[in-house]
Amino acid sequence: MDKMRLSLIVVSILLMACGNSFEKEDKEIDSLLVLVNSSEELLNSVDTAKVFTLVRDIKKELWAFGNKYDTLDKETAIKVADYYGRKKSLYFLNKNYQKLNNEIGISRTQLKALQQDLHNGAITKEQFFSYLKNEQEIIVQLNNKVADAVNGIDATVNTFIEERPVIMNLLEKYQKDTLVANE
Repeated sequence: MDKMRLSLIVVSILLMACGNSFEKEDKEIDSLLVLVNSSEELLNSVDTAKVFTLVRDIKKELWAFGNKYDTLDKETAIKVADYYGRKKSLYFLNKNYQKLNNEIGISRTQLKALQQDLHNGAITKEQFFSYLKNEQEIIVQLNNKVADAVNGIDATVNTFIEERPVIMNLLEKYQKDTLVANE
């Protein structure tokens, strides 16, 4: 009986030791998952319906603008250029939103697969840390791309919405003045 009890104790200790042997590695994965999750939250904090609609409207306006206004006076041209010059960040987010979302999903999957490979013995701890370093670099770059795409986007959207009536009035006035001058 004592041998059986001793064997159970030894097996229990070994199982507990194995369970804790990946504690440091699991914490590393968890910290990177927190970064991935925060990137996702930041990306999802954007009102994409508003951004995507605004981008579509800007593209239509610019197309119509190109067909109507071949020359503007200097003052109007500066105001219009300043207004539409802010579109770059909106276009970038519009173009890359899905790609960034996909990269977040891939990073999350990669981290979980890395953790599983370590726990299953498919890789050594040395390999784990090599792969982890690579994943960390990718995730930091992804986090920076998301932050760059999202930072200031709300202010840009609000500026476009607030200034749109002024710009449209300027362009309509210019068009009317041009028609009167050509008559």
